[in-house]
Amino acid sequence: KKTLTDGATVPRLALWVTDGRFDSKFLKAAIIHDAFCQGFNETRCPEQFHSKPWEAVHRMFYDACVAGGTPPTRAQIMFAAVWLGGPRWNVELEGDLENVSDEVLRAGFDACKEFIEEKSGDEEADGLSLEEIETWMDKREPTIVEVSNLETEGIAALNAGDVAKAEEKFQKSDAVLTKALDATPEDTMFLSLKGYHHKNLAAEYSKLDMREKRDKELTKADNAFSKVIARKPKNASALNGMGSVEILRNNLEQGEKFKRDALKVAPALPSAKRDLQRIETMRNRGGPR
Repeated sequence: KKTLTDGATVPRLALWVTDGRFDSKFLKAAIIHDAFCQGFNETRCPEQFHSKPWEAVHRMFYDACVAGGTPPTRAQIMFAAVWLGGPRWNVELEGDLENVSDEVLRAGFDACKEFIEEKSGDEEADGLSLEEIETWMDKREPTIVEVSNLETEGIAALNAGDVAKAEEKFQKSDAVLTKALDATPEDTMFLSLKGYHHKNLAAEYSKLDMREKRDKELTKADNAFSKVIARKPKNASALNGMGSVEILRNNLEQGEKFKRDALKVAPALPSAKRDLQRIETMRNRGGPR
C-alpha cells in the first residue's frame, strides 16, 4: 500500500525488457520488486525497503513474473536485466557494478540475453536455471569491474598529464582482457567490453589530439566489435559501439548507419539517439571536435 512503481524498467540499462512497462503479466512482480529496492519507496514502506538481500529480491522478481504468467525465457531475460542493472545494497563498491558505464552494462545484458535465448530455444521454454544464469554473469563480472576501474584510473592520469601512469593502467587492462579472451575467444561479452574500452581510450586520445594513439585504439575497437557483429548481427551494443568508432573516425555516414541499425534492435537505446543528434551537429560544423 502507498508504494510507487514505474513498471518493468531498468534505468541503468535504459531499456524496457518487455514491450510495455505495465503489462499485467509482470506488473505485480514489478510493484513488489520496487517496494523492496527503489529509492522512492524508502519512506513509503520502510519495513520492506532493503529488508532482504538484493540477490533474493531479484530472484523473487523472476518467481513473481512466472507466477503472473510471463513466459519462462522472457522472465529469465528480465531477471538478467535487474541482476545486472538493478539496485544493489550492502556490497563492496570496489567489487560492484556501480561504477561500470551504462554502455558496458548494456553490452553485458545483450550477451546474457543471447546466452539465455540460445539455451532455451523459444520464449515458452525453460531451458536454464537461475543458478546457471547467475553463474554466467558472476564469471564475467570481476573482469568487467577490473577493466572499468583500470580504465577510469588511466583516463584520470591521462587528463592530469601523466601519460606514463595512464599507459601503465591501460596495459594492465589490456592484460586482463587478453586473459579473459584467451580462455573464451568467442565470448561476445568480453569482445564488447574490449571494443568499448578501446573506443573510450580513442575518445580520450582524440581530445588531446594524440592522433596516432587514437587510431591504434580505434583499430582495436573495430576488430572487437566486428567479431561480435560477425557472430551476432543484431547485437545492439556492438552495432552502437561500431557507430561510435566510425564517428571518431569522422565517417559520419557509416556512423549513422550503425547507430540506426542499433536502434532497430533496441529502440530505447539513449546513447544511439544522442549520437544521431551529435552527428547532425558535427555535419553542421564540419566534423568532430
